[in-house]
Amino acid sequence: MGGVLLTTAGVATISMFFALHHAVGADVAWSVVLGLAWGIVILNLDRFLVVTMDGARDRKWQLAITVLLRLLLAALVAMVVSMPLVLQIFAGDINSELPLIAAQKSEQYKTAVLNGPVEQQITVLNGKIATEEGVIDGNGSAKEQADQADVNKLAGELATMQAKAATQYQKWQCEIGGLKQDCPTGTSGIPGNGFRAKGDQALYGTDEAQVSQLQGELKTARSTLAADQSADQRNVNTNQTELAANENTLAQLQGELNTNIANDQNKNNADHDLLAQVQALFEASGQSLGLNVAHWLVTLLFFAIELLPVGVKTLRLFGPKTAYETIAEEADQEAVDSAREKIRQRSDAELEIARLEAQTLVDKHRLELEMRQARLEADHHITHAKVAVDKTAESDMRTREEEIRLWANQYVDKRSRRYIKAMLSAWARMIDEKVSQAYPQQQTMNGQQKPNGQHANGQNANGQGAYSQQQPNTGYNLPNGGGGVI
Repeated sequence: MGGVLLTTAGVATISMFFALHHAVGADVAWSVVLGLAWGIVILNLDRFLVVTMDGARDRKWQLAITVLLRLLLAALVAMVVSMPLVLQIFAGDINSELPLIAAQKSEQYKTAVLNGPVEQQITVLNGKIATEEGVIDGNGSAKEQADQADVNKLAGELATMQAKAATQYQKWQCEIGGLKQDCPTGTSGIPGNGFRAKGDQALYGTDEAQVSQLQGELKTARSTLAADQSADQRNVNTNQTELAANENTLAQLQGELNTNIANDQNKNNADHDLLAQVQALFEASGQSLGLNVAHWLVTLLFFAIELLPVGVKTLRLFGPKTAYETIAEEADQEAVDSAREKIRQRSDAELEIARLEAQTLVDKHRLELEMRQARLEADHHITHAKVAVDKTAESDMRTREEEIRLWANQYVDKRSRRYIKAMLSAWARMIDEKVSQAYPQQQTMNGQQKPNGQHANGQNANGQGAYSQQQPNTGYNLPNGGGGVI
């Protein structure tokens, strides 16, 4: 199988070398490098197609579908690989057919160009040039020629209508006079202005109206013709300038058209790429039965070579297992068992790591919980301490407030007593002064008896006051000047 794969890869390498060097025109070095790269690609692709078919041996439907898909893909690769080799083998026939194909393509392009927009512009310019040459030569412009045609047409119609009107007039006169000789056909020969005469008169009037109308139109047409003739005469120099410009444009377009046709012909003659060679091969095969048979036989040969890997693998799948396949399956099974063991060990290690990570995570969460509880207890103690301090401070504050109130009351009491004493002293002095002013003849004598049997203390000998019979003034003002009465 390895030899078959190398064979197909070698054929693919040679095919790509021919395709690049002979069809595309690449140099030898690049053709060799890219051909080897293409051979490696085909080798890997065929190997993949072969290796992936092993698992479907014991499943018939899956085997059939797998084989069909692999064959289709291998057929596509075979067609791509075999084509450059076939082209190289039939290079002589292809080179003989390429000039014919080039000539055919050139003729098709020429036909398309001659019916294209450039040719249409050339046709338009030829018409303008003919008109301008006619104006310069005195033939008049197209408008002038159209005006002349209108004048000629109207003149003919006017002559016809005038002849018709003259005939109708003669008939009318013959009908009135009752004449028949030398008169138009249809005259009754009865004299008088009867209904026949009046009818002929009406027809004559209609013909005369048409004659007048045609005369007016002819006059207008002749005026237009004269104006266009004058304009054409004035535009001779202008037409000469335009004629020269149009002739230059025509020459440029004609040169462009011829250049495009020549370039296309050169391009077709130099076209020897891969697609052109394929087209030449098929057209040459269509014209020669022998060439056609040889073409397809060689194609099928390389096609079969490229299908060898998948074909051989398919045949082996329908037969018994070989020793190599048995050993390969045992080696695959051993590799699978080893991989499973490694996966199991890796899974156990991963589970242990996961368990340790989970335990670490649990310990971490437990530590965080304990730290959170410790913080909560500390916050609780701090809160209770703050409450106790607040209560002590509040109690101390109340005690101090009571002491301050007591001190304030004592201070106010002391000051109030002092103030009252001072007021009473002042009041007593005022009373003494009032009394002295009220009884100036009585003098107090210490230790002596006053006149009329009075003692020094102001009492009579019988124990009654010396002034018991007299009433002093009852109104005394207080020390603060108030009007209170004692």
